[in-house]
Amino acid sequence: GNWYQIITGLPAQPAVNGAVNLTPSGGSLSAVSLDSHGTRIFVGTTGSSAGVYQVQSDQSLTPMLPLPQSLALAFSDERQTLYALDGAGNQVYEINLTDSSVQSWTIPGLLNPVALRTGQDSRQRPVLYVAGGTDQALAVYEATSHASITVVPLDFSPIVVEILGRHSFVLRDRTGDTDPLWSFTDTSDSLSVYFVPATPPAASGGLQ
Repeated sequence: GNWYQIITGLPAQPAVNGAVNLTPSGGSLSAVSLDSHGTRIFVGTTGSSAGVYQVQSDQSLTPMLPLPQSLALAFSDERQTLYALDGAGNQVYEINLTDSSVQSWTIPGLLNPVALRTGQDSRQRPVLYVAGGTDQALAVYEATSHASITVVPLDFSPIVVEILGRHSFVLRDRTGDTDPLWSFTDTSDSLSVYFVPATPPAASGGLQ
């Protein structure tokens, strides 16, 4: 539909603002992210007005960073940094929301990054998780130095990095009744990838 809509006052008194259509501006909605308090909202667009924009209180858009292909956006835990994944240049952009300064770096180890998410690893280091689609890999980078920590091969193509629980994230959600839910946790010395089957395993020999 190429639109976004803001709902406030949840859960007790929901108030629905009008939908904002991006088509007249020449852009197509490609990513959305908001901070943990819901007070700052950013969107990524592709098309003739491609880039990263901040959504203001009146739902108008303020340009933050021109990017040809904003695939994903993610806030840091302290809410002072916004990360933007540029699929065209295979780069991550780091926007300091305090002074609007920007730095970027090329993603090593991945050719087809599709999603990213911030977090903390088992050593309590701030990290950036980046999923590679056709790469079938999950890469972990140190958020401060941007150094590669590890690249984990996968048996499937991830499409998202969404929060599932504490130190747990979804990598590929179910698109059908028979699809498993692929996810990972980062709470030990090694990152663990696992799946939740769509249906219980069949009984065998009277046991489940």
